[in-house]
Amino acid sequence: MGKRALFAIFATALFARLLNMLVLLLSEADLLALDASYYWALGTWIKDGGWAYMNLSDPTNPLAESERMPLYPYFIAVLKTVFGDSLAAVLTMQAMLDAATCTIIAHIAGYWSARAGLFAGLLAALSPNMIVHAGSILTDTLFLFLFSAGLLMAVRFLAIRSLPPLAGGGLLLGAATLTRSLTFPLVGVVAAAAAIISWVHDRSIWRALHAAGIFALCAALPLAPWLSRNFTQFDSIALSSQSGTHFLFWGVGIAKQYHLGLPFSEISKRLNIEIERELERRGQASESMNAMQRSALLKDVALTEAPKVPISSYLKAWTWAAAVNFAAPSIALHPVVRADKTGSYYDTAGASLLSRAKTFLAGNGAVFVTAILGGGIFTLIANVLTACGFFVLLARYPWMAIFAALSIAYFCVTNGPVVSPKYRLPMEPTLIALMAIGLAEWRTVASWVGNRIGRQH
Repeated sequence: MGKRALFAIFATALFARLLNMLVLLLSEADLLALDASYYWALGTWIKDGGWAYMNLSDPTNPLAESERMPLYPYFIAVLKTVFGDSLAAVLTMQAMLDAATCTIIAHIAGYWSARAGLFAGLLAALSPNMIVHAGSILTDTLFLFLFSAGLLMAVRFLAIRSLPPLAGGGLLLGAATLTRSLTFPLVGVVAAAAAIISWVHDRSIWRALHAAGIFALCAALPLAPWLSRNFTQFDSIALSSQSGTHFLFWGVGIAKQYHLGLPFSEISKRLNIEIERELERRGQASESMNAMQRSALLKDVALTEAPKVPISSYLKAWTWAAAVNFAAPSIALHPVVRADKTGSYYDTAGASLLSRAKTFLAGNGAVFVTAILGGGIFTLIANVLTACGFFVLLARYPWMAIFAALSIAYFCVTNGPVVSPKYRLPMEPTLIALMAIGLAEWRTVASWVGNRIGRQH
């Protein structure tokens, strides 16, 4: 792609994100609600704590953080050091990072054609999901930038099968994992994939093992200090103490909700009772456990509770979550729209998925419901174009199509049965690239569909 096209994509994306930031600041939206306030406080603690508080030896100290991965809090701390406690400065930097992500997505789709690359860049520049999260004090924008750059390296490796982009992809995936632990299992998956691809093309076991080793080593480099710190402080090689909570409440718990048809608040109460029973059985007090030990406890309770839920409920929960996350419009997450949301989907009771959805929508304000229904139409069109792009890619570059499909499937599985367009964000680079290919090749797709219909008649 030409420099002018990339500059136009960057400028369009930056303008859209700065405009959104202006709307948020003028509307006095609560930008430090929930997790955002936690990250903002972490940034302050790092800045005021000598930049080394992550290595404190006392695991009972509240500053010995174990739930959140460290890269984004350090990102905030650096900006606070330079610009002071300025939300506008952080959001401006995130706007610039996200605009750069749009150009990376354009490069990814550009491997198909310059036309597809331009479409992908503009689609990313105007993506509601990316714009909304660039205006949030959350890990998403930094993670997406690093992960998208890693995807670009992976696509380049698939195209030329050279080790430098593989090594770069490993470093970027490690850095992305240092921002969100969601991608940690991908290190092993991609290393194995690199070995398989190298062996298929070169028929050399040595080159296959070399490719896997290079990727795994480079991915481990950014993570090694954090893993060492957790082992030293908590006697654990886990990346985060959030995994137990996610597994028990947001995995088994939501599947149990689908099985029993109860509000999530009631399911949470029951699971907390099971946690207390397990503590009594072990003769332990929750206060005596560090965060990693408690996470391990929650995993054990989850493994005990999981078999009590039918497999059909797990399939229903994961399938429904994936369907909703692909269909739900991201505009519903915007603070101005979300302010009109008065109900909670998780605490909505219902005998069936459809009845729960109807009850949830009926319990919310007109602005929120209009955003859901109106935005849903555009999301449906986007999904159709994405599907078209996938099949066009599959016909010409099957390896890239398989890689794209596995990338999407990975996040559908690891996100769990949690419902929100937010959980589509790690898939956006792949989805947008596929959508751009579908848009660029719409005549080819229309011709193929027309020929198929003609043959049937």
